[in-house]
Amino acid sequence: MARPRKRKRANGKGTVYRTSDGRYRAEIVIGWVGGRRRRKVRTCRTRKEAYDALDELLARQEQAPDKGLDDFLRGWLAIVKRDRAPSTHLNYSLSVKNWVAPGLGHLKVGELTALEIDQWLSGIENAPTRRAAYLTLSASLGYAVRMGVILSNPCSLLNAPRAKRKEINPFSESEVTSILVETEQHRLHAAFVLAFAFGLRSGELWGLHWADIDFKAETLAVRRQACEVAGRVHLKDLKNAKTARTIHLTGRCLEALYERRKAAVVDLFSADEPVFTTGAGYVLRSNFSNRTWKPLLKRLSIAHRGFHHTRHTAAKMLLADGVPLNEVSFILGHSNPSTTSDVYGEFVPGMAGQATEAVRKRLG
Repeated sequence: MARPRKRKRANGKGTVYRTSDGRYRAEIVIGWVGGRRRRKVRTCRTRKEAYDALDELLARQEQAPDKGLDDFLRGWLAIVKRDRAPSTHLNYSLSVKNWVAPGLGHLKVGELTALEIDQWLSGIENAPTRRAAYLTLSASLGYAVRMGVILSNPCSLLNAPRAKRKEINPFSESEVTSILVETEQHRLHAAFVLAFAFGLRSGELWGLHWADIDFKAETLAVRRQACEVAGRVHLKDLKNAKTARTIHLTGRCLEALYERRKAAVVDLFSADEPVFTTGAGYVLRSNFSNRTWKPLLKRLSIAHRGFHHTRHTAAKMLLADGVPLNEVSFILGHSNPSTTSDVYGEFVPGMAGQATEAVRKRLG
């Protein structure tokens, strides 16, 4: 049987070659990343099938940039919904619906330039919204590059917009004492103790299960978090594996958890149930703030701050007590001590004084 004739193809039109296992591979170069070629490959049984596959790859490569951004974003969101957390899909969907699609959806994917994106971003006045819109578009175009739809991501040519960091306003020691005394008989007392002691995020607290607490070893494992999306609470792994941690508990924390455990047993809750629930045994939701936290602060005449400020308070107290920065970073679940330093550096005692003394020794 005659062998198919090898076709000579122009530069940039891909190649077909035989692999060591006797099959044939069609390959095209779709761009460069970090100085290295990025390829798209199809492996086939015969040379003819490989050339047909090569023609298909080239056709898709030529047509893909002509796809409208609006249509492309719908397909991308379907992939996000399949592969990412529900909260991520919701945030991206809202950003696409409210900003990306209305501003850029009429353009084709291959027509987007850094200049057009920069001008579009300039029309979004709110800094956090502008940053969210940029990150959404950048994520979608990053996917387009990986799929070979476009060769490069125009967002990578721009500096990501910055959102102004929210003011940190920790609770005073007297305020912490008042809150813990007031809630001593409350079913969430142990949650307040853990929040002020170790800075656990609300999602981490509501995601705790009794199996995460080892009373014998006196430890608590932070492995997951509860996240509410469209009225439904989901449990998901922490964003970064480095933020998972096991914390050694103090006497007061253990005592508060023992009391909570006794109440859970009386209420016939299972050992693998969440540690903290509503009075009816349901998972806590975002309405915790309006139903419990705000009324508590109002009752104590304490200026309102979001529950996340318990975390800021824990960081400030740990640093003020001389706990090393890297240990505080671990307790807070930061993936890198530099994050802790950036956010809470002002609370490290003597930092400015140490710098002044160092300059004095060196220069007099």
